[in-house]
Amino acid sequence: MFDFADGYTGRPWRAADVLEQCVVGASAESRIEAVLGFANWLAAPIGSTEKLYQTYGVEGEQFEMVDGAPKRTEAGGDQWLNLQLLVSAPFAVEDALHPHAVERLHAFQTYLAENAIRSAADGLYSETLVADGGVAETTLKDLTNDIVQGRRSVDEWTREVDDFMLSTGQQIIDKLTQAREEAADV
Repeated sequence: MFDFADGYTGRPWRAADVLEQCVVGASAESRIEAVLGFANWLAAPIGSTEKLYQTYGVEGEQFEMVDGAPKRTEAGGDQWLNLQLLVSAPFAVEDALHPHAVERLHAFQTYLAENAIRSAADGLYSETLVADGGVAETTLKDLTNDIVQGRRSVDEWTREVDDFMLSTGQQIIDKLTQAREEAADV
């Protein structure tokens, strides 16, 4: 899906490995064991009764076993919140009802793992990026949309990027470079 007519094979962009974080404040010290126990339960691996419950609910209510695989009941589609939306063990490629889909998805994910481009800033921290990066990103995305939809000229792109680099971009680069150097020293 990434091949182009001129023979160039594109490479997909790899998102950050950590999408979210959960921080437990000092005031929760008395509840830390309960919080960690719940997180551990949520991170149960595929094949466990915990993962089956988290994904499908209560057998006989939200799902039935059909040919050895869970299938949602009508109530399951309406009543059950997939708890994997909170936290989960590493993503598992599984679908008992569609084994060929699993093979195709595995092949695609293997391709992505071998070919995706990772950001040099992945895992690094910049206070400037946290504080000001969102506004800059929104400004550039809005400009991109305006250019694509013909509301603004592509010539405005260079000026906007130059403004971003003067106001925020170079500071972000400097902080991320410093963080990369500090990480290399550890």
